Amino acid sequence: HVTLSQMKLEKVIAVFESFQREMKGFEKDPVINSVLIFENKGEAVGVSNPHPHCQIYAVDFSLKLVEQQIRIANEYVRKVGKSIFEEIINSEIRDGSRVLAENENAIAFIPFFARYAYEVMIFPKKQHVTLISLSSSELKDLVSVFHQVVRRLDMNHEINFPYVMSIMQAPVDGGEYNNFRMH
Repeated sequence: HVTLSQMKLEKVIAVFESFQREMKGFEKDPVINSVLIFENKGEAVGVSNPHPHCQIYAVDFSLKLVEQQIRIANEYVRKVGKSIFEEIINSEIRDGSRVLAENENAIAFIPFFARYAYEVMIFPKKQHVTLISLSSSELKDLVSVFHQVVRRLDMNHEINFPYVMSIMQAPVDGGEYNNFRMH
């Protein structure tokens, strides 16, 4: 009956390690095309099940939002010759004012183009298209940054802060998605 923000970091790492194990299984399943790992926390964001939980949707089709991000990333590389994700991350690092948490392998920031209040993006610092390829230390650093963000949201607002977390990943269909970056 505790949320990820209330759990000890080691337990949250174990949750994300289980996500990574699941992803490795989905990658081997020829029926699975795309995977969405998400958590809706709090009644304010439409949670109908009162206990804390995350969900994994493994489906046989492409997820429209990821498909759109891949298309935009590919167009940006064709037009500009650089990764749009690298450009966003580097811009946020240079500016620094919206960085919420950072360590050797991961960064969290409020993007300059935030679409809604309290939007936060969390990226591994190295190029990864899914959770599958993250090393143990990269996964732990990514989780540490996530954990810092959700704990700060709770503490700064003095409530069990509601949010929607979606782990955006490239399809696991064997395609090449080198211009995409999981986040």
